[in-house]
Amino acid sequence: MRKNRSAGIFGGLMLLSWLTIPFIGRQHIKRYLSSTMFISFSMSYEPCKAF
Repeated sequence: MRKNRSAGIFGGLMLLSWLTIPFIGRQHIKRYLSSTMFISFSMSYEPCKAF
């Protein structure tokens, strides 16, 4: 039960961070896209490794 709850919270936080993209200018998206993708993929792997 606790595993599903923490995974849901973590997934919700990741979704919330991606929902801020429309508020960022196009120039900033192009500048930081590579680091954003790397961090997002590495963070999405983290819950699978931790549990």
